[in-house]
Amino acid sequence: MNDSGASEVEAREYVKSLLCTTWKKMNKEAHTSSFSQNFIDTAMNICRMALFMYLHGDGHSIQDPEMAIF
Repeated sequence: MNDSGASEVEAREYVKSLLCTTWKKMNKEAHTSSFSQNFIDTAMNICRMALFMYLHGDGHSIQDPEMAIF
């Protein structure tokens, strides 16, 4: 935002478009990859977890009651 002068809304939309494009590439590669299915599933699950933590926080750094760890 500081470099380009974009608004917060524009920056969020840009990041969403990057995420969407990356998921499309990953799904395409997952279907044509020569790696084992277990490796592909693990890699995709790590990406899903990273996206979840990016969108919702990890429950430690953000004090959100919905993310409280019991």
